[in-house]
Amino acid sequence: MFKQMFIALGLAALKQIGQVLWDVFWDMVFAAVEKAETVWTESGCGAAKKDHVLQRVELFLKAKKYNKFKIWCVMKFMNKFLDEMIEELNKNIGRRWIEKAIDLKKYFAGKIKFID
Repeated sequence: MFKQMFIALGLAALKQIGQVLWDVFWDMVFAAVEKAETVWTESGCGAAKKDHVLQRVELFLKAKKYNKFKIWCVMKFMNKFLDEMIEELNKNIGRRWIEKAIDLKKYFAGKIKFID
């Protein structure tokens, strides 16, 4: 009987610890997403990030000694690819990432039995 009570107390403690870790994790996720949304909205750096990626690709291609035509072809492809990828992400995830994070929290909470 003492053993069963000890096991029950241990499981309750583990559940409580798991719940605290879960809550802290999601608090950090929501804070980071809110900050990212604010920074990206204020700075308008979505386009700057795309340009940064394109610059890095171009530097990589030049380091590999690609000729100008190959670089032009790859850059045209990358520009279109990034536009399509960003459009697809915005369409599927939306620009409101905090709402997506809330949906993910609910989804994972439903998959983990000991999370309330």
